[in-house]
Amino acid sequence: MTKITTTVTVNTMLQFTENGIRQTSNGQDKNWSIGELLEAFEPLREEPFANRREAMLRVAEMAESLRPELSETARLRLDFWKKLRSWKISENTSHFETKVSLTYHWELTINGLGVFYKDISGEYAPVPGTVSEQLLSDFWFYGPLRPVPDLQIRQTLVETIKKALDDPGDLLLNSHFELFEYPKIELPLHWEEGDWKASDSIFVRSHGIDLSSSNWRDGPTYLGCVSFEHFLNAPPNPFSVFTPEIRAEIERFLSRKSVFSKNEPEEPGQEVEPMNALEREIRSTDDGVELVKIARKMLTEGVPDVENLFFEVAKTAAVKAKQGLAHALAEVFNGEKAVEIYRSLLELEVQDSYWRDHVFNRFLKMNGNPAVRRFLLDCLRGDNEMHFKKTLDVLRYWGMFGDKKLADRTLYDNLNWNDATANDPDFRAALEKVGKILGG
Repeated sequence: MTKITTTVTVNTMLQFTENGIRQTSNGQDKNWSIGELLEAFEPLREEPFANRREAMLRVAEMAESLRPELSETARLRLDFWKKLRSWKISENTSHFETKVSLTYHWELTINGLGVFYKDISGEYAPVPGTVSEQLLSDFWFYGPLRPVPDLQIRQTLVETIKKALDDPGDLLLNSHFELFEYPKIELPLHWEEGDWKASDSIFVRSHGIDLSSSNWRDGPTYLGCVSFEHFLNAPPNPFSVFTPEIRAEIERFLSRKSVFSKNEPEEPGQEVEPMNALEREIRSTDDGVELVKIARKMLTEGVPDVENLFFEVAKTAAVKAKQGLAHALAEVFNGEKAVEIYRSLLELEVQDSYWRDHVFNRFLKMNGNPAVRRFLLDCLRGDNEMHFKKTLDVLRYWGMFGDKKLADRTLYDNLNWNDATANDPDFRAALEKVGKILGG
């Protein structure tokens, strides 16, 4: 039975128990075990920073007697807290910039308490000068809380903490996040999910990952960021906008696998196939008009197999980008690959009829495409009433604008859904005639 032995006087929301900590937030209790606290990413994040730090120091004291029962991860975190001599860390401040359309200024400070990020220009904070705080242990294992584009600054911080670890041993000494030069990118990779009512966006920039949300009533409702190191090392939030497909593409951009990625290589040690410059350019926008320009520019420059490049990107793209890529494939190539991507968008019609309307409206302008014709004929022969009726709209349109064989009114008198389901002989004759017109 758990009994309360002491209370953290500086924060009545945390209570130490025999087995860990009881945290009370908004009237709800959460009981943390010692192992959970050591293994957790940003433990007790709802609490004031100073109280979190003091609590983790107490947890390290309590955990020593439990060491044999702890996981390897928890033991490594315990070693960090036990061997850290924070008084050896002299305060050091660095300045750096990030650039989007504007240039933003940042101040980063490390001292014996933690790492502090001052958003001088208000890039992510609503109030310029807002400071974000990070435990030294979280920085060591997961990387910077905010994007820090200057590799030298990241290296300096790691070396500063190394010097403050007393007899760390090779395992702890080498357990910090990976230090690497960020890949260059001229245009951000971009994904957007949602519709006109509400949407979430991801922009991969040269210094990190921007996340934003908006809705029709309030406009932008959230703007945040994830450093590349956090993306690679922190456990993914179950409600994250990073779908497995998006996560895999960002990993390819970074040429690194994230620690918690579900898309592990088949062979141990297998390298992630890097994203080449052409694919980065295609993924730089989800606007169909811009993607048409990119495709035509690549063709002019003699890039080989452009259609297949667009097709492969489209297969794993987010919905809005997939829509733009389908438009480009149709406008520039008008082949089977465009139709395949458009048909994949029909999978979303169960959520929103917009996608059914959009796809069939696009087919209005693709009369000469054999894959569209085969698909429409399948719709007339199939059991989806909405697709059947939408197909008749497309055929009537084609009949009105040039295809005289499809302008026969009696044809549509016999092509109706009730006769189709009744297997009416006049319907079968009309369907056979349409099949010959469409080439099926």
